[in-house]
Amino acid sequence: MLLYPIFASAAKKALAYRGDGAPSAPNYYPWTWKNLAYEPFSFKCGKWILRGFKYSKKGIKEYKGLVTFFHGLGSGHYAYVNLCNMLAQAGYLVYAYDNPGSGLSEGRVIGSLSEAPKAQKAFYEYLDKHTSIKDLPRYAIGHSWGGFTALCALQEQYRVKKVVSISGFDSVKQIFLSAVPIAKLMKCEIWLYQTIHYGKLGRLSGLELMKNTNKEVLYIQGEQDKVVNFKDNGLRFQQELKDKKNIHFLFKKDSAHNPYWAKEVEDYYLSCVEGKDSIMSLDRPLGRTFKDDWWRSVDPSIEKAILDFLKD
Repeated sequence: MLLYPIFASAAKKALAYRGDGAPSAPNYYPWTWKNLAYEPFSFKCGKWILRGFKYSKKGIKEYKGLVTFFHGLGSGHYAYVNLCNMLAQAGYLVYAYDNPGSGLSEGRVIGSLSEAPKAQKAFYEYLDKHTSIKDLPRYAIGHSWGGFTALCALQEQYRVKKVVSISGFDSVKQIFLSAVPIAKLMKCEIWLYQTIHYGKLGRLSGLELMKNTNKEVLYIQGEQDKVVNFKDNGLRFQQELKDKKNIHFLFKKDSAHNPYWAKEVEDYYLSCVEGKDSIMSLDRPLGRTFKDDWWRSVDPSIEKAILDFLKD
C-alpha cells in the first residue's frame, strides 16, 4: 500500500485529456447516410450531461429490438456510425452516446476507463423511464473500451438479452496490467484505487460476468491485436470459457484491433494514423486526402456474423 500515492497520481494523469478525435481526420456523422434517421438524446451522469443519438432506418415503424452501442477511446461514438447504420438498416433501434470527456458529452477529461460502466448505469436508468420502448428486447454492442462496456451490460439489472464484444478487454485492472508490466507490483493499489473511486463498478470483470451468465455472447477479435492484447483477452477468454456453450468466438487471423473492417481497409487506416503524414501529425501535408468511404464500410463477414447472432 506504500505505492498507492504514486499509482493514484499516475492514474489521474493517464487519461487527463478529452476524446475528441483528430481535427484533420475524416469524421462520420449521422447525416452522412441517406437512409439513416437520427434523433438526439441526453441524460445526466453525475455532474455531467452525456449526449448521443437514436438511430433507425428511415420510414421504419416497428423494431426488431433495441441495441446500445458503446464506443472506444478516441472520437466518441461518431467513429462507429458505420456499425450503428448497419444495425439500423437491419431493423434495430440503436442508441449510441458519448462517455464523459468524449465527443458530444460534457467532461473536462476522460479521467478513467471506469467512467464507462458508471455512464452505462446512468444510461440504463434513463432508458428504464421510457415506457414506449420497454418491451423491446435489448442488445449491447461495443468496440475496445466499448467492448468491455458491452460485457458489463451482462449485469442482470440491465435486462440485456445478447451481447457482442468487439476487441473488448476483461477489466480496467487487467488492461492496465497488460499495458504497463511494472503495474504488476501494484495490484493491491489498483484494486484499492478502483474501489475507492468507483466501488463495485470499478471492479467489474467481463470474464467473470461471462462465466456467470446464461445469456448469449459473441466475442470478436483480431489475432494481431496489440492494443487489447489477443493472448491476454480473446484467447484467454476462449480457453477459460470452453465449456460455456452460450459464449461464441470469432477470431480473424490477419486482423488487428479493428476487425469490423476488411483487412485492406484496416491496413489503410493504420497507414493513415502512423508516420509524418498521419492524420494526427501537425506536419501533415495540407493536400492530404483520405479514402473516408472505406472507413465507413463494414466487413461483410462481420456484418453477417453480428446480424445472424442477433436473430432470435
